[in-house]
Amino acid sequence: MATLLSAEWNGGRLEKTWSHIGDDGRKKITVEVVQDAEPAIDHAKRAAQSANRDSFLRFKANVTGTQLEEACRIESKIWGVSLRECFSEVMQGKTDRAKSVWRTLTEGRDFAKLQARHWR
Repeated sequence: MATLLSAEWNGGRLEKTWSHIGDDGRKKITVEVVQDAEPAIDHAKRAAQSANRDSFLRFKANVTGTQLEEACRIESKIWGVSLRECFSEVMQGKTDRAKSVWRTLTEGRDFAKLQARHWR
């Protein structure tokens, strides 16, 4: 059975720290991060509808930190690198696999409501 150690709001994200016994019988600590997507969706809708078509800059998508962190957590296991290395590579955006992560977040159907093309 898990025991809640702490719960605190940190920049719009709720971070809960749990203590529990793992499958191997050892004590584990797990951090659960939850972020409400509604403000990000509302921002994406407003930004897409009020976009200036004459500007050389355009709004493409609203990617939250929690989504980026989760994408890097998944990809780091696939790539066989640490989360820190994966996050650094994705933020630099120079490699093909980093560009693939950004493409998924800004064009993927699972993130449609955070993209400008959904609200036009």
